[in-house]
Amino acid sequence: MFGHLEPVNHCCFSPDDVYLSTSSSDGTLKLWEVSSANEWKSIDMADVFPEQRGQTEVIVKCSTWSADGRTIICAARNAVFVSGTCVC
Repeated sequence: MFGHLEPVNHCCFSPDDVYLSTSSSDGTLKLWEVSSANEWKSIDMADVFPEQRGQTEVIVKCSTWSADGRTIICAARNAVFVSGTCVC
């Protein structure tokens, strides 16, 4: 898989093994379709801290899925973020 510009810190399969989340030092959380290895979504966590953009880097340390696979949780900059993952 190609897509991150810095090392990947963590990866986690969705409960149904259809998707993979990757957390990176480049400040992004990416969601991938496992069967095709295509990037499905990319979330730039620096957008969550717009007032600090350019001052300090955002490193996404880890991520995990909810049991039903509808929500992804990630940790960045000593905070936890929860996001819905609409599979449309």
